[in-house]
Amino acid sequence: MVKIQKSALVEAIKKSNEMSLTELEQVVDEIYIEQPHLLASVLVQSQLGNKFEDVDVLLKILIVTFLALKYSNIKLEMITEKLQEKELAKYVGHIKFFEGLSQNNATEAINDFFNNKSEKLLFSFVIDAMIGAGFIKRKNESTQYLMMSGINVVNCVCAAKTI
Repeated sequence: MVKIQKSALVEAIKKSNEMSLTELEQVVDEIYIEQPHLLASVLVQSQLGNKFEDVDVLLKILIVTFLALKYSNIKLEMITEKLQEKELAKYVGHIKFFEGLSQNNATEAINDFFNNKSEKLLFSFVIDAMIGAGFIKRKNESTQYLMMSGINVVNCVCAAKTI
């Protein structure tokens, strides 16, 4: 089931780009109240060797996701550390599976991974934001954590139950 409507995602992107720093801080305060574990999974990235400007990209992803859910009138159960770990383990399993495949099979498997996402638009937004920030081009280990964190936001939104 799609939780985030296209119009809500577009509105969230637009609004977040127009927000002042104070308004963005207010949204982060709301996220802290409703989804503290998801916020922590983004903020911890600076302790894993990533630059603050890279963490800002993930924070923007989280803000847009939160606003898009809000504009879609969807409220999620609290995303726990356990759910995050479960979704991250599934994602890492996919990555390990992709590594052993031929180029054609890997492409097909990646397409299947994308097509099985209930939140395709959110997933596309997140991937585009991370590509735009240059995460894909970097090969250092800490950048892998950024990628995993961004994709795990989507995976957790897909997996979380609505209330």
